[in-house]
Amino acid sequence: MRSYWVYVDDPTSKARVHLASCRYCNNGQGVKDSRLPDNRWLGPFSNPDGAASVAVRENKRDTKPCGVCLPGYQIEAEVLQFIIP
Repeated sequence: MRSYWVYVDDPTSKARVHLASCRYCNNGQGVKDSRLPDNRWLGPFSNPDGAASVAVRENKRDTKPCGVCLPGYQIEAEVLQFIIP
């Protein structure tokens, strides 16, 4: 069964949805030596929409799916409604 994670980087105001198997996610462990106090991994989630919903709620300026592991995934309008005023 696939699982999904959200990477949140506060200083760059970025959030990314990843497959757990992505080389950048590594099951929520990230890339070696990339852990900093102001970034974090949230998850796991059982589907990409659940992960995307959490990513959007983090309210980061740059929120999207990972271009490596989820290049065709689109965050649905129902999820985006959380940040559209």
